[in-house]
Parts: sequence; structure tokens; C-alpha cells
Amino acid sequence: MNFMLKSYMLLFCSGIVLSTRGALVVNFNPNPWSNSNPVKISTLKQQSKTVLHNEHPVFLVNVHNSSSKRLFATVKLEEFNKVKIPEASFCLRTSVNIRTKNGTLKADPLPRLNKEQIISIPGGESRQVWLEFDASKLIPGQHDYTLNIQNINNVPVIQVPLNLRILPLASNLKPDLLVWDCSLRGTEGETRELLLTELVSSGVNIFHSICEIPAKFDDNGNMLGIPDFKELDQIAKVLKPHARILLLRAANLFKQRKHRSKHKGYLKSVSGKLIAFGSPAWKTALSQWAQAVSKHLAASSFPNSKWAFYPYDEYLGSGFVTFAKTVKAAVPDVQIFGNPAGRSSQQYLGTLASKKLIDIICPTAARYYAEKAERVSLYKALKNSNVRKLFYFAGWPQKDFSPLKMYRAQSWKALAWNTNGWGYWTATGVAKNLWGGSPWDDYDNPRPNPESLYIEDGVVIPSRRWRAVRAGVEDYALISLVRQKATTATAKNTIKNAIAAVMAAPDNYKIYASQRQKMIDLLMQLEGIKK
Repeated sequence: MNFMLKSYMLLFCSGIVLSTRGALVVNFNPNPWSNSNPVKISTLKQQSKTVLHNEHPVFLVNVHNSSSKRLFATVKLEEFNKVKIPEASFCLRTSVNIRTKNGTLKADPLPRLNKEQIISIPGGESRQVWLEFDASKLIPGQHDYTLNIQNINNVPVIQVPLNLRILPLASNLKPDLLVWDCSLRGTEGETRELLLTELVSSGVNIFHSICEIPAKFDDNGNMLGIPDFKELDQIAKVLKPHARILLLRAANLFKQRKHRSKHKGYLKSVSGKLIAFGSPAWKTALSQWAQAVSKHLAASSFPNSKWAFYPYDEYLGSGFVTFAKTVKAAVPDVQIFGNPAGRSSQQYLGTLASKKLIDIICPTAARYYAEKAERVSLYKALKNSNVRKLFYFAGWPQKDFSPLKMYRAQSWKALAWNTNGWGYWTATGVAKNLWGGSPWDDYDNPRPNPESLYIEDGVVIPSRRWRAVRAGVEDYALISLVRQKATTATAKNTIKNAIAAVMAAPDNYKIYASQRQKMIDLLMQLEGIKK
């Protein structure tokens, strides 16, 4: 698919004109996360940003064609002193509008400009130029750039001034970031490498492996031989350098199938005998299987501290308790992960936490920070426990969600709620075409596709929402660094007030920008760096 040909026309984000050459009108949009509504901005001669040495600052420029004919323009980035800019240090993209379930057009996918760095602009329409830097590939200090935009008919160049100050400081603290998806399963080669790069560069360090680890058992639940680790070994090898935690699917044979109904799951022995869920033979089978998994992963440089069983999705009922008790009895230091979503899980949460049958808890955000009487006492107790705490969000139609409020803000919530991190469903599922239809159009399938990474012909294309995830993680890392260095009450209050300001207006870009700048200023003050 040629995504520029199949895309819908971009909406024009209006602003104060910086420069005009013939039919081209160029203006800044200071809010890179606005994916639909026009933005009015004040006159701006130069956009400036100050960032840490491992961040990814973004600049957004609107290019409007005021004529009635299609125009083609080249886009090139130059440093003021004509020094060659490392190619790996920046990327030029444009945005593509797609139809979303709510009947709107959202400029969500961000494909790279073509090799010639040419944008095509129909008459009376606009295109966005999205410029992102990788500051780690540049030398700390002041960098003055011009983004040169020129009609290919040799009309004089429009020069857009940019200033980037890179501090000689880097953050190294990031939240536990979990993204549920099946993106790596069923992928290989360059596509897998590109997917993994996108996940890791946006801070993902908890990976959900859905591979099976099959094994055979006799009628008494004794394991015959060793489990088949082939699929696990393949994914573990790929993720070992990147995973803070690997979530391991408990094999379906041990699960209480249709666990929300009265139907019980079962394990089948090699002779065909059905071994009932929770029976002594079932517990023997699960215990031996869990011990074998733990031993195998330890030999693969995955100690029990780097992985966890994920027995059920959005469920902490009696089946979860039975599974946890059995596994903990067999391998006491194994970790168990749970992500409760419904009320049925609440009555079991206290039992699991108090008896140390759960190690990582990741409820939906609404339930983690709920103030309703029936659940607030449980979650207050959970917050005060030693359980590793995350929260997550999901839902539809995700392409209509605000990149700021629903993506970047999650890391700020982790700061405000004092959790270890957060989770998000989902980055991509196209490896198995999980959702049906195309990610490029919510109207070709009854269920809108939730993906935030688009894959086309083996190329991974980030969305504006996915870039907002990375921006939030970098905010988190910046504030964590400032927290480490802040010792006075005044400095600590500045941090507290910044987090409160964003939490009060999570969809306001000016608030993010101003509070982030306060954190940069405070860090420079604490480090003795002149403004």
C-alpha cells in the first residue's frame, strides 16, 4: 500500500505565518500532539528546546499550499554553521490522516519522508513536517538549525529557524513499562528488529510472551521427560538484552478454562485420562512443570527475578489463587503477575497480597486510583504493600484518544500515584492479524483496530500516539533524575507542583511544556549549569 495515496487529506493546522514564498505558506505548530483541531499560535521567530542528552525532542511545521494546483517541495535540515549533521541524529516524517470510529480524521501515522525528502501538497491543503531528533547522537551544547523548505520549481527557499540545547546530562531511571501485544510472535528478520527497536526506544521493558511450553504427563500428574522449550528459547534470546521482566504465559493445559463460568478446565495425560483442575494429580503436574521452567530459564540467564508467570488475563478469582498457591509451594521465589479489571477480582486481592501469592499487580487505572467505597480500602492496602505496582489502560476506539491525555499522561500518573510504572494495550497485533481489517481505516471492520504501530511492507511506522508514549517516559525519567538531586523543601515542592499541574490538565500541551521547562531549569540550577 502506498500510504500517501491511500491516506485521507491532512487537515490544515492554522498558525501565524512565518514565511511565504509564492504559494507556500509555512508556520510553526508548537503542539506536536494535536492530531486534529486547528491550533492558533502567537508569532514565533524561532522554536527552542532544551533537552537531556538521551531524549528525543520533536518540532512540528505546517506547510500550506495556497494555490489551486498540487505543489511539490523539498525539506532539508541544515546546521547554521554548515557542519554535516549525523544522519542517525534526526528523522523527517509527515503525518497521514485516517478515518476513526467516531467519524473523524486523525493525523495519526507518521511515515518517514521519502529518500528525496519531497512532500506533495494538493492545492488548498496542508502537510505537516514532523522533525524528531535523537539527542544521544549529537554533542551536548547549542545547535542552531534551519529547516529549508523549497518549491521544486526553484522558488526561493523558506528557512525555518530552530534551536536545540542539549545538556551534558542523561537520565537513566525509567518506569516499568509493559505493553501487551503479540507483535514479536510470528515475526522474523528485519521486521522483528524494527518492532523491537520501536518498543525499546519508547521505554518498553516488560514483555508479554504468549508462547506455549507443552509437556507430557502420566495419569498421576508426573511429568514425562522435559517440556518443549523451543518457542520460549527463541523469544527469550531476542528479549534477554531488553527485558526487565518477561511475562510468561502459563500453559493452557493448566488453566481453568472458561474461568468465568462453572465449566472447569482439565489436563489430559498421555493415556487420555482427564486430570481435573486443582486435583492432587494436577498440582503434581503444575509443580513439576513450574520447577522445570524455572530451572531452564535460570540456565538461560533469566533468574526468577527477571520473569513472572501470567496465568490469567484480567482475572484474580479462585482459579488464580489455586494456581498461585501451587506454584509458590513448588518454587517459592517465582514471581506471579495479575491484572485485575472487574469487580470479581476484588474479593481475592487482599488474600493474594497478604499471603504473598502475587508479586506484580497491574489493575486498570480506574480501579487503581478509585475512590469508590467498595474498592478504596483494598487498593489503599495494596498501595502500602510490597507488591510491585503498575496500572494500565485499554479500550476502543484508541485512534480517537488524545495522544496527551491517554498516552503521554500515563507516565505522569505513575509519578503522581507512586507506582513502579504502567501498562498499555496494545502496540500492534498485525503479526497474527488479531483485530481484522486494516489499521489504516476503522471502518473496514466492526471492531476498530487499536494498534499504535503500523506495519506496511515490513516497515514499522510509529503513530503520534506512540511517540506520545515515549515523550511521557522521558518526562518520567527527567523528573526521577530531578527527584534524586532535590534536597530542599523548595525544590521538592516545585516537583510536586509540576506533577499536580499536569494531572489537573492532562490534555493541555502548554502545561506539559511549561512544567517540563521548570524541571529542566531546576535540574540546571541543582547541577550549577548556566541558563
